[in-house]
Amino acid sequence: AVDAIINANGHHLLASFLVSQDEDFQRVGAIGIGNMCTHDHHRVTLMKAGVLEPLSSLARSTKTELDIRRVAMLAIANLAACFSNHDDFIKQRTIPMLVSFSNSEDPGIRNYAAFTISELSKNPDKMEVITEAGGLEPVLYLARSDDKKVQ
Repeated sequence: AVDAIINANGHHLLASFLVSQDEDFQRVGAIGIGNMCTHDHHRVTLMKAGVLEPLSSLARSTKTELDIRRVAMLAIANLAACFSNHDDFIKQRTIPMLVSFSNSEDPGIRNYAAFTISELSKNPDKMEVITEAGGLEPVLYLARSDDKKVQ
């Protein structure tokens, strides 16, 4: 089903929902893009379609409903699982945002951000950039956590 949506350019429609002022559209867009991001072979296509910036905007916005912010962060984490997308994370200056989420009051946002940083840290070419941006502490948080879901 996801292949059919991508082949019909439905991901562009869902991406447009991410920038809507209507929270129902934002939710549908975030969930739809988030589901597509679970498919490894579509992650580069979605990144090229420009989904990282609107997902980041949703995740950052304290005016956005928390469940939408969490789904956006999970989609970002799934995009980070693909090494081919890592340069875009650096170019779009996403690392400082992710690091700032290590202090989030919401454990879902905090954990997804730390997981995203850990995914980016798997790329040895990005280690220095991530460390210089303060990305080590959120990853250490994951390693120290007693929460079985986080481990």
